Amino acid sequence: MSKVPLCPECGVNSLFYDREVRQYVCSRCGSTYTAQELLVEREKRMARRFEESRKRRYHREYLEWWLSAKGSQ
Repeated sequence: MSKVPLCPECGVNSLFYDREVRQYVCSRCGSTYTAQELLVEREKRMARRFEESRKRRYHREYLEWWLSAKGSQ
């Protein structure tokens, strides 16, 4: 069983594949996407999540360092 992709426009699992036009159609907002467009959007979303995770980790590590430096004085 394959996962239903999220609609990049409205963010809901309401996409279905229309074989006649060979595209995914959102039953909620009506947007249409090719498989390639959905793949690109998924990669962008994953890259954003990775970057946000990296930034949070950097800030947390800096805060831990700063608090440990203040505590040793």
